[in-house]
Amino acid sequence: MAIFLAAMSAVVWGGSDFLGGIATKKRSVLRVLLVSQFFSLGLAVVAAPLFDSSGLDLKHLAWGAGAGSSGIIGLALLYRGLAMGRMAVVAPLTAVTGSIVPIVVGVALGERPSALAWLGVAIALPSVVLISRTPDSSSHQAVSGVEVSLGLASGAFFGLFGVFIAQTPEASGLWPLIAAKVAAIAMVAGVVAAAKPARGPRGDGALLAATGLGDMVANILILAAFRRGLLSLVPVVGALYPASTIVLARLVLGERIHAVQAVGLVTAATAVGLIAAG
Repeated sequence: MAIFLAAMSAVVWGGSDFLGGIATKKRSVLRVLLVSQFFSLGLAVVAAPLFDSSGLDLKHLAWGAGAGSSGIIGLALLYRGLAMGRMAVVAPLTAVTGSIVPIVVGVALGERPSALAWLGVAIALPSVVLISRTPDSSSHQAVSGVEVSLGLASGAFFGLFGVFIAQTPEASGLWPLIAAKVAAIAMVAGVVAAAKPARGPRGDGALLAATGLGDMVANILILAAFRRGLLSLVPVVGALYPASTIVLARLVLGERIHAVQAVGLVTAATAVGLIAAG
């Protein structure tokens, strides 16, 4: 069940990223983040009473706030890396590093996945790289230190999001996610106030709402997966979110799925199956 929930979170996250990408064509990234995060927080608040929170403790909120802060820092570093470097280098490096950090922590805490699950992990990590490849990726231009540094740093913070949020028990309900969103909104709002980016055209509220709501649904799914599965396996499956992004780009925008990406989609599906079976 945990791997299924993680896979569903990847599907929804990829869809949310797709919508967010479209929204940033009209507005600044900062404003898209800020507005969509408010919708995300709203959904969490509305849904919170539906989940058991009888065991909620202040430390669970602290873990959630730490997760939200880590996640938004990771996102800022990712966007910075994409702006300064090549997406084909920064994006997969971020996703793979974001998986490796929880794997290391999970194993250090005593988790011991099966050999079959480890085989799935070994297939899943390069699958992320394949899915993110485009014809431009074949350029022989040397990889810069900035690309590597920002990719590794953003991935590390994304990995910490998983590590922190996984420390919250089932009985804390959605409140750790609410704390995470409040922390993220506070950080983004501070940057927006300082940077004062352009507001952009009106009329895209539905798009921003869908982006934020999708993000929270994905967060709820991955939270449930963490609480039912291994820290060393759940993030690996969740990191396959670029797959649904490129499939949506193909179905909605008519973008071509290149051969290497198709191979990545197949190997990603195989990896999820192996991890689930293990």
